[in-house]
Amino acid sequence: MVDLTDAALPLRRVAIFSSGVGHFEHRGEVTEPARVSLPFAAREVSDVLKSLTIDDPSGDQVAVAYATEDALWATLQGLRPDVSGNPGLADLLNSVRGATLEVDVPSGRRTGRILGVEVRPGSGDTPPEPCLSLYADGAVSLVPASQIRAYRLVDAQMAADVKRALDHLLESNRPSRRLEVRLSSDQARTVGLGYVTPTPVWKATYRLDVTAGPPLLQGWAIVDNASDVDWDDIELSLFVGRPASFTQPLYEAQYVQREVVPLEIAGSADVHRYDAAAAGGMADVSEPAMLTASRREMRGALPPMALAAPAPVPVQAAGRPAGEQFSFTFPGQVTIGGHESAMLPFVQGGIDGEKVSILVGDEMADGAATNPALGLRVTNNLGVALPPGPITVFDDGLYAGDALIGFLPTGAQRLISYGDDLGVQASRDTASSQRVASVRLANGLLELTWATLVTAKYRLVNEAAKDRRVWVQHPRWGDAQLVKPKEPAELTAGAYRFDVDLAAQSSLVFEVVTRQSVVSSVSLTDDPDAVLRFATDGELPPRTAQLMRDAAAIRQRQLRAEADLASVNARSAALAADQARVRETLAVVGIGTRSGATYQKRLDELEDRLVALSQQQDDLQKQADEAAAELARFLASQDFGEDA
Repeated sequence: MVDLTDAALPLRRVAIFSSGVGHFEHRGEVTEPARVSLPFAAREVSDVLKSLTIDDPSGDQVAVAYATEDALWATLQGLRPDVSGNPGLADLLNSVRGATLEVDVPSGRRTGRILGVEVRPGSGDTPPEPCLSLYADGAVSLVPASQIRAYRLVDAQMAADVKRALDHLLESNRPSRRLEVRLSSDQARTVGLGYVTPTPVWKATYRLDVTAGPPLLQGWAIVDNASDVDWDDIELSLFVGRPASFTQPLYEAQYVQREVVPLEIAGSADVHRYDAAAAGGMADVSEPAMLTASRREMRGALPPMALAAPAPVPVQAAGRPAGEQFSFTFPGQVTIGGHESAMLPFVQGGIDGEKVSILVGDEMADGAATNPALGLRVTNNLGVALPPGPITVFDDGLYAGDALIGFLPTGAQRLISYGDDLGVQASRDTASSQRVASVRLANGLLELTWATLVTAKYRLVNEAAKDRRVWVQHPRWGDAQLVKPKEPAELTAGAYRFDVDLAAQSSLVFEVVTRQSVVSSVSLTDDPDAVLRFATDGELPPRTAQLMRDAAAIRQRQLRAEADLASVNARSAALAADQARVRETLAVVGIGTRSGATYQKRLDELEDRLVALSQQQDDLQKQADEAAAELARFLASQDFGEDA
C-alpha cells in the first residue's frame, strides 16, 4: 500500500440553497500521495456520501474510507477486554479470564492468572465486596477490590487492545465523524472536492426608502455558518429556488431480514460453479466504503460557483439565473467564523414604485367603515430576482412600517402594504338577485341556467389634501364572471383588482357586478304538472314561455277530463251502492209482492243509469289518454335553446 501524507484542501467556495442544503468546494495543490481528512457531524455524513465528488486530474485510484457508526462499537466488542459498555472492575476482568495479571496491593505485588471476579457477601454493616481470584503455582488467592491499588495485563497484545479500544472510544465520543479521501498519485496537480450538507437557509431582509423619486431598495442576506469550520476568504453564492432535496440513511449500516431455513442434515447438495457475468458485475474494491472517480468521470460534475462577474457596486452581490434557480455571488472574499452569522448586502438600487391605497374587499363587512392599507405598487426593474422576505419601509427619514413580499421575478409587479391610510374612509354594501339566463329543452328535459347577479358598491371618501390612487381588490368565487366593469386592471387567482383615482377632498361610489351561473333541470315528461308552473313564470324567454303555455293548455285538457272522469266514477260508485242495497231489499220482500215490484222497477232504473255512466267513463278516459299522449308527443318534439 502506498504511504500517504496528510494534506489539507482549503475551503474555497460555498453555495447556500433555499432548500436547506449547502454545496461546499475544497480546492488545493497536492504534490504526492496524500490523504485528506474531512470532519462532519454524524447527521451530515449521509448527505456527504450521497453527493461527494472528487476532481483529481491524475485519475489514479481515488478512494474514500470511513468507519460506520456500528463499526466503532463492533470493533470495541471484538477486542479483549470489551470496554464497549462502560464496564466496572468485575465486568472488565471477567472478560479476560485466564489472562496473566499483576496486581499492586498494600502488601506488595501479586502475579497470577485471572480465575474471575466474584462478589462476597458482607457481614453486619459491611456491604458486599467484589474479590479477584488469582491462580499462581497451584494456589488460588482472593484479592478484595478495596485493596487493589493498580493492575497491569502482562500479555502485550491485550495491553495493545486496551489502548486501541480507548482510541476508538475517544473517536466515538467526538461529535464529528471523519471521511478520509485517499489520493495515491505522486503527480503535482490541483485537486477539488465537493459535497452537499444540511445548512441553515439564508434569509433576505429589505429596507425601502420611499421619501422621494424612485424608491430605494437595499437587500441584506442573513447567512449562518452552523459548522465547526471557519469560512475564511471563500467565494459565497446564495441561491433562490425550490430544488427537490432529500436524505437517505447511507451512513448507518443496513441489514435485510432473511428467512431462517432449517439445516439439511441428511446428505448435501451438489457443488456448482457458475460463470462470471460478461457485463454489469461488481468490480473488486480494495478499500472499505470506497467511492471512486476519475477525472474523466467527474469533469464538469462540479459546476463553477462564480456565476457572475463582480458587480459595479462593492456592497452588491452579482445576481443571475442559474438553471431554474437564481443566484447571488458576492464579488469579494467572505469570512464567517464557525458557529457565527453575518449580514451581507446583496442588492441595492432604485426600484419602480408608486404610493397607493389598497382596499381588500373580502376583509370588509357590509356597512362597516374601514381604512384601506397604505402601500406601494412596485415593479422589479433591478435585473435580478428578489427572494421573499420582510421589508422595513422608511418615509421622509422616518420608520413608516413593515411589509412582506414574496418571490419577485425580474420585471414582475407586486402590491405591498406597510400601514393604514387614515386619510381615506371606505365602506361596502352588497345585494344579489337571480334570473333565468337561458333555457334548453330536448326530449322533454328542460334545463334552466340561472344567473345570480351580485352587486358590490364601494363608497370611498378621501379626506386628505392629496389625491389618492386606490387599488380595490374584489374577491372572485368559482366560475363567477365579471359584468361591471368589463375588465379588471389586474386578475389574480382569487381576486379582481381595479385601479380607482380618488381626488383630494372628494368621494365616489365604485360598483362591481359579478354573475354566477347555476344550472337546474326538470323532466317535464315525468312531472307534467311542471308545465303549469312554468306557464305562469314571467322570467322565461318568449319562445319558451309560449311553449309552456301551449303545453299547459294540453295538460289542462287532460286534467279536466280526469276531473270529469273522477266525478262520473264517483256517481257510478254511488249508483252501484244504491243498486246493491235495492237488490238486498228485493231479496227480503220478494219479487212477487207489491213492494217487490216497486224495488224491481228501481233496480232497472239504476241499471240504465249505470250503463249510461259507463259510456261517459269510456269517453272521458279516452279524452284524458289522448291529451296525455298529445302532451308527451308535443314535449318530445321540442329541441331548442333560448337566451333570456
